[in-house]
Amino acid sequence: MLEGDSNTNFFHLSANGRRRKKSILSLEDTGGLTTDPEKIQELIYSYYKQLFGKQPHRTVSLSELAWGEHGMLTAGEIASLILPFSEEEVKHAVFDMKIDSAPDPDGFSISFYRGCWDTIKGDLMDLINDFYRGNLDIKRLNYSVITLVPKIKEANNVKQFRPICLLNVSFRIFTKLLMDKLAVLMDKLVSNNQTAFIKGRYVLDGVVILHETMHELSSKKMRG
Repeated sequence: MLEGDSNTNFFHLSANGRRRKKSILSLEDTGGLTTDPEKIQELIYSYYKQLFGKQPHRTVSLSELAWGEHGMLTAGEIASLILPFSEEEVKHAVFDMKIDSAPDPDGFSISFYRGCWDTIKGDLMDLINDFYRGNLDIKRLNYSVITLVPKIKEANNVKQFRPICLLNVSFRIFTKLLMDKLAVLMDKLVSNNQTAFIKGRYVLDGVVILHETMHELSSKKMRG
């Protein structure tokens, strides 16, 4: 442990081995396998630009009668979604986030926002209010560092890597605030048939329902 970081041959072998393990030396292209570093960067960049980039405008729209009354919000509920964010809401969002996450691109971590809350809360509220009013240049905050982790050994296709995306905490606060507002009404917006990704519902409920349905059909010799 004490000698592990010393400037020794062992240290350099470990560092170089880790660098080689993390390097992407080749990737599949339409014309075969490429080892050109610039081409590899271009393949990765174009893939994630298409995956995470701005989508073209869609002309498909739904009729106002697409949902029944059980899936629609009241005027009061709609109004609650578009109210300005209060200081209490912002503080709850900040202090509800995981404190031990990886450092973000701008260097300001969750622990910074928590530890310096009394000092920065005024500036943070100004930022939140600009976001609410639509006066914020969101592109200056909405950028991230994407690290690729191979899903399989010797991965050589961009789809064989799992992206870990590091976003700025300031941008994550916006998404947390919006999520917290919407979470209160999710039970009303999402059908009871959807058993996953909603608080209080469990993905295995769907499996149990399917099992019971098949058992009923089998025991009564019914078709379905």
